[in-house]
Amino acid sequence: MADIYATIDGGTPSGSEQSLAGEMGNLLLIVSHQLQDEFAVNWPPSKMLPYVNMALLEIANLAPEASPEERVVTLSAGTRQELSHTTTLSLMSAICNVTGTTDVIGQTVTTVKKSALDHMLPGWMTFPQGESVSYIAKDEQNPLVFHVFPPVAAASKVKVLVSAPPDEVTADTTDFPLNKTYIPAFIDYMIYRCIGEETTIQNSQAKAAAYYNKFLQHLGIKAAVEKSNDEKAR
Repeated sequence: MADIYATIDGGTPSGSEQSLAGEMGNLLLIVSHQLQDEFAVNWPPSKMLPYVNMALLEIANLAPEASPEERVVTLSAGTRQELSHTTTLSLMSAICNVTGTTDVIGQTVTTVKKSALDHMLPGWMTFPQGESVSYIAKDEQNPLVFHVFPPVAAASKVKVLVSAPPDEVTADTTDFPLNKTYIPAFIDYMIYRCIGEETTIQNSQAKAAAYYNKFLQHLGIKAAVEKSNDEKAR
């Protein structure tokens, strides 16, 4: 890894600014400033780098739209389908059928919850095979499993939108791999992780929790959860 914290103008850690190697280096320096650790005494890049990838994964898990990817999926015979856990975090929505070796666009596909399809058409899994998919039923309990209706023959294909694992960051020169709008959330998550492991800072756990709440607020999650809880309490 390039030295993010190299000093410039012959300065020393007690009185100079730091030169940066890349976009991720800039973000890590912002985190260090917030931690009042500009010269990486307590949290050097090697210590923060694992948290970088944890932060990106947490953002993509909680906000799937942060890491979207269109993908053509070859289906198994029947209704039940499962996406690879190594390349996918969750299914977001269906797009359309595709056919042929060149993936020609076909009939659009509607995304529904499996529980809704169970309620509307209890025997839908026993229907005969169709030529194309009309509905994709998302499994609310397993984000990698979905069902198709009507059942299909093996090797049928659909195009879907998934949330994919962010590219791994291995150096400070790496670009931020998500949409730039998620940078504030990323910074707050990094501060939360760093403070959370520090036992010498007074009230470190409370401060870490405050930054995690800010992280959730940036993602629009905390407000949504509180609104849902308020509605349930009425």
